[in-house]
Amino acid sequence: MHGLACRLGKAVFSTRKLSPNVLLGQRHLSSSSFVLQSEVSSVKLYQTNDSLHFSLCCSNSDSSSETPDRPYILTPSKSLPPVEEMNELIITQQGLVDSIASSIESHYAIENSKGQFVGGMGESDGGVWISSEASFDTLHYWEHIRDIILQVKQNRHGIPFGVYTSGIIEDMEIATQLEEEIGLSTIQVSLISSNPEGYAAVRGINDLTKAQQDFGQVCNFIATAAESGFPVTVAVAGGKHASGGSELAKALGAVDVIVYDNIGT
Repeated sequence: MHGLACRLGKAVFSTRKLSPNVLLGQRHLSSSSFVLQSEVSSVKLYQTNDSLHFSLCCSNSDSSSETPDRPYILTPSKSLPPVEEMNELIITQQGLVDSIASSIESHYAIENSKGQFVGGMGESDGGVWISSEASFDTLHYWEHIRDIILQVKQNRHGIPFGVYTSGIIEDMEIATQLEEEIGLSTIQVSLISSNPEGYAAVRGINDLTKAQQDFGQVCNFIATAAESGFPVTVAVAGGKHASGGSELAKALGAVDVIVYDNIGT
């Protein structure tokens, strides 16, 4: 992944083929956190070497600043060297889901003499990643993400979808339904450090009690998702946070750890 200085414990997994019947079966996640499109006012779009990234933004917060009350999510946009080009995706009258799905379709549209290619880009394809710079974690918008994936899969197959998350969510059941209900292939959770004190320092949280609660919830999310059989990648800060954070991530069940060397040093 572009700009990330260290990757530990690589593992290769095959993902099960998803079908709409599974994704839209009788067992559903709670819809209490469903967010109307008005809360997502814009979408940032950028590419790394092998991936396409969408970052959800809302109008009532400054996405360029970090506050203890907003989800802290490590993404390639926070890495060094910085992302060279970041564009704003225009949300059309058809809505957020159609706008992002259409952008994905345009990205993967490859014309050849035999017609249009309808798959991903093979093993070199880093897939599509979605993150949030809004007031809520990325998985707060899980219904939008599910619908985007379903719409793309109507025309294209084999494209992996991933989400960057803080691991702090309202409904922990989501952690057990990442593939079956949403259709994700992978996820990156921001553990950040090996303890609440380090977590608080990187996030800028002065209230240690809050840091302990948040850090505990992130650990619980990672363990719950890993125990469900989903391949979890964990992101940690660099410097003094890297070694201990990586060890804790593995102990919680992560299959991969990414260290952001320019964060927390």
